[in-house]
Amino acid sequence: MRSQKAQEETIRLKPGKTSEQMTQILPPHHGKGRIISRLNRWLFRTWWTHPQSIQNDPLYPLYTFAEALYARLLAVEQARLISRSRGLPRPVISIGNLVVGGTGKTPMALWMGRQLQAKGLNVTVLSGGYGGAFKGVSKVEVSLDLEKSSSLYGDEPTLMAGKGLPVWVGKDRFLAGKEALKRESSPVFLLDDGFQHLGLQRNLDLVLLDALNPWGNGLLLPFGPLREPLKNLERADAFILTRTPSELKKPPLASFLEGRFPLKPVFSCHHRLTGFRRGLTGEKVPLEALRTSPVVAFSGIAKPFDFLRSLQSVGINPYRYHSFPDHHAYQIQDLEMIIKSYEEADARFILTTEKDYVRLPPFPTAPVLTAEASIDFQDDTEPFMEFLQERIGRMLIAAGPAGSAAEGQWAPAGGTTLSMPERRPS
Repeated sequence: MRSQKAQEETIRLKPGKTSEQMTQILPPHHGKGRIISRLNRWLFRTWWTHPQSIQNDPLYPLYTFAEALYARLLAVEQARLISRSRGLPRPVISIGNLVVGGTGKTPMALWMGRQLQAKGLNVTVLSGGYGGAFKGVSKVEVSLDLEKSSSLYGDEPTLMAGKGLPVWVGKDRFLAGKEALKRESSPVFLLDDGFQHLGLQRNLDLVLLDALNPWGNGLLLPFGPLREPLKNLERADAFILTRTPSELKKPPLASFLEGRFPLKPVFSCHHRLTGFRRGLTGEKVPLEALRTSPVVAFSGIAKPFDFLRSLQSVGINPYRYHSFPDHHAYQIQDLEMIIKSYEEADARFILTTEKDYVRLPPFPTAPVLTAEASIDFQDDTEPFMEFLQERIGRMLIAAGPAGSAAEGQWAPAGGTTLSMPERRPS
């Protein structure tokens, strides 16, 4: 077993080595953040281990007892929410998942929002504002102080608003949608992280699953990553397998889902790092400049090695990589630690994710670049876009007169003779 000191060190990365071999999660070197980070490491090891490994754990009977209790309470709460669910008069597309974090919901919401905007549709995101202090309903107004906006509305709503999507936050997303309807022009709503938000009815339920590790140890919370049982995937309309290796034509998970849910389409995609820019909207920096210059990187995301892997996939090997818990609130001590690595490496840039950038306090002296990524459906691009065109076209027909001239372009083959799927709690 590694010593505590070894667990808390960052180490230099060498080309050709895997991230698991060459780096560890680096906890913040201060009280609360350090405790949270240790808990985060333990949960990560427990949640994402192989199901057979967790069954050999001496505490497995405790895990299954907690899972059964959680499942019973969850079923009662979900039945209550469904019985009281409400619908909006405009189309609602839910983008969600089955596990806690780590499937790329926010990048998918950004990508889909841009795709729909490019086709002339008005898109509005409804978010719960996770991690934000705001308690009511509000449109996310992004100020020059991104950290302030992030602490108020949450990092993901701030990021999406900063990238040009109208975003409304509220714990009750029905109320957020009602307020948005007063100010936004005939929107199509994207319900971010919406699969478990059963209080708002939706017309299309898209569920994202990690292609290679969709449900970790297979247990429900709190000792597993599953938010709800696998059988509840029956509520989904379609599955999107994220992080599918580009060389893998059809992940085994796709065959499993097609066998268990034969009437639901399955699409595969992966996130592809396309470049970097200064800050969130500044000038672009070519990848080649980062491959040939010393850099330091950091992130605070659900799966701590994903960002490092994406850097290595394009030939960028950071001198040091600092990893923090998901949604980490950065403190001055964290910045000092990163700057120290930057100075030791005589690095040219510090690299991070867009979601991390909006949580940063003002960063002294060092140039911080954010990674831009696109979503590539590869062979599934045309089938997925045809699926969206068909389903959204039905929604717009049922929603009444077009809110914009572009909506007519989304009418599916057969025109108004098609009926829209009923709004459902989920």
